[in-house]
Amino acid sequence: MNGLTSTVTARPRLVVCLWLLIATVCYWGAPRIPTLLEDDRTHFLPKNMPSQEAAALLKQEFPDAAYASRLVVVFSHEHGLADIDRKVIKRASSALEEKSEAMDWRVRSASLWPFLAPLLESADGQVALIVVELPAGPLTHHSVKRARYVREIVQPLIKDTSLAVEFTGDAALGELLDEKAKHDVDRTTLWAFIAVACILLFVYRSPVAMLLPVVTVAMALLVSLGLIGRAAAWGLPINGLVEMFIVVILAGSGVDYCLFLFARFREHMAEGDDARCAVQACLQRIAPAILASAGTNAAAMCTLALASNRDLSTSGPTIAFAIVIVTVTVLTLTPAMMCLVGRYLVWPMRIEPTTHDSRLWSSVARIVTQRPGLVVLCTLMMIAPWCMVGMRVEPLFDAYEEYPADSSFVRGARRIEAHWYHGRPVAEQTLLVTLPESVDTIDRTGRLSSTMDSLAVYLTEHFPLAYMRDIYHPLGRRTSENVKTATLPSWLSIPKSLMRPYFVGASDRVLRLDIGLWGEPRSNETLDRIEPLRQGVRDVLSHALPRPNGPLPVEVHIAGSSADYVDNRMIRDRDFKVVAVVAVLVVALILYWLVHSIAQTVILVAATLITYLAAYGVTWWLAVNFLGVSSLSYQIDFLLFIVVLSLGQDYNIYVVTRVREELDRAHPQEAIRMAIIKTGQVVSSCGLIMAAAFGSMASGSLVLMKEFAIALALGILIDTFVIRPLLIPATLLLLERRNRAEA
Repeated sequence: MNGLTSTVTARPRLVVCLWLLIATVCYWGAPRIPTLLEDDRTHFLPKNMPSQEAAALLKQEFPDAAYASRLVVVFSHEHGLADIDRKVIKRASSALEEKSEAMDWRVRSASLWPFLAPLLESADGQVALIVVELPAGPLTHHSVKRARYVREIVQPLIKDTSLAVEFTGDAALGELLDEKAKHDVDRTTLWAFIAVACILLFVYRSPVAMLLPVVTVAMALLVSLGLIGRAAAWGLPINGLVEMFIVVILAGSGVDYCLFLFARFREHMAEGDDARCAVQACLQRIAPAILASAGTNAAAMCTLALASNRDLSTSGPTIAFAIVIVTVTVLTLTPAMMCLVGRYLVWPMRIEPTTHDSRLWSSVARIVTQRPGLVVLCTLMMIAPWCMVGMRVEPLFDAYEEYPADSSFVRGARRIEAHWYHGRPVAEQTLLVTLPESVDTIDRTGRLSSTMDSLAVYLTEHFPLAYMRDIYHPLGRRTSENVKTATLPSWLSIPKSLMRPYFVGASDRVLRLDIGLWGEPRSNETLDRIEPLRQGVRDVLSHALPRPNGPLPVEVHIAGSSADYVDNRMIRDRDFKVVAVVAVLVVALILYWLVHSIAQTVILVAATLITYLAAYGVTWWLAVNFLGVSSLSYQIDFLLFIVVLSLGQDYNIYVVTRVREELDRAHPQEAIRMAIIKTGQVVSSCGLIMAAAFGSMASGSLVLMKEFAIALALGILIDTFVIRPLLIPATLLLLERRNRAEA
């Protein structure tokens, strides 16, 4: 550290020039992260998960009827589709079909597949669909690019007509997220820097003090985003939204570290040191705390690499790398700029020869040190109810309410529900039944047809069945009055040979069933039905197809978005447990290495867990009452936990190191009082800046980003204004008193 301090303060102009050169080289020509969606056919779930095994079997057995994502073009006319409208839809269908080979997609429409008309045209004659099936997942560049190309083909054809058109399906969702990612990243970056700059100007009343952290963070962002973008272009798997989190985390933590330096710099300047000596002294004092904080942050983020979910496992180390970059920038570029500006760091204010304690933090310190037991009790009573709420939150898995209601994706989905399913959502499932005998062998005995009838009755009685489509009823069957499905028109008879490639696999041993259940495809209620559905279908088929030596064993696989999210939920639960345990252990080890006390380590980690639960509970209440959602997204709690666990240690480490420093020259009560006074203003300022950086995500258009903004900002504010100044110092004082009493 001495060598680094000497180098930075001896040649500050050289350090600044080197950073300008490094930032230019790294960022110039580097691709933007949101444009680098992974362009392969893999999914974010491991290949050995049941849904992925089902998807692989579907692709193997039904190569001409399997798809990884689809775009649904929804044409509508409120007064009914006229002949001229159908001609336009037919031209659009033909135009898309002509591009099938070049674009690697399959087109389903009433004009191309007349016998599918009941599924592709609504009974009221107001809506018609064109389904474009794609071989790649919805969040890949492959699908997003083709979804946009479909728009370019279709929209000019309806320009001079009265037709309305919407684009929905999971490929449309991928396009929506891709578009919003670019837009929201830019808006969040702008608002993050505006918020940080305003708070810095308010705190220090100095344009120079405002400018230096902004320049530091900007340099760190240019270097980290440039390097990460290049690595992603070379094949590093990456999440398109990770740039937004890098921006807000670096804006918050980078400015925090700068303020830690500024606070000590002002103290030494007030004691009469010149600028260079003050910078050297503050680096010697505060650099270890910054390194410990950054190390804790990076280590906690790296534990996400243990997650099975690819988005999490790649995002954690990526953010950790950016944290390392901003830490190096703060410890080199910021001190160099401080040496160059000297006393102008606080211009036009003056650095007084003596410091004045803040009245607010002096009062807080007095209350905490005089009544520590009462402070601990009142603080826990205040946040305990919210912790209980946080423990009972049931997360939401990607419902339509999370996306803009005015988006084409949501409007199209709602229109399909209104005209096909009486305004109710339907969760589509693809069941693949693997039989040990040939389908033809079973069919010749007549057992298969009667078994399908029995299965339809069973599903109607035990599940909220919307439809069941099989080789005998390819357009859906009516099994009771509450089953609202399309049925074969009397004038239309579809030959079984024509439907065989869709319902019977290439091996002649796999049977396909398309089943719809009433309910949101990714609601917890629907997800809870997937395994009972699989078990029920297997039991019915096993017992309805008897053999001389016993029931015929069958295997049932379920593919589709609901099955994907069942596995996603299971993976999430597993990942959360593993990552949470490892992250807590890593952070605890770092804290123990720093404070050399098991009791203090337990206090700091426990305080962080309380912060997380309280923030999660308050966020749920705010989201339900003000954002209009039924619960929080399943992605919130995981990232909130890691961010609070890692970034929350910045302030704890800063305060605890100051307490230890004060303990060298005062008794515990006075040491903690002085630590609260000396760190109160800077840590509260840091908390406001970090919260403002996270709050900038609320400027995004997705409800998910608003939830993240509320949760992360609340986590930092609760930690900064409740846990750090009240609970932790009071608990540490009680611990010190007990230790001294036992000694």
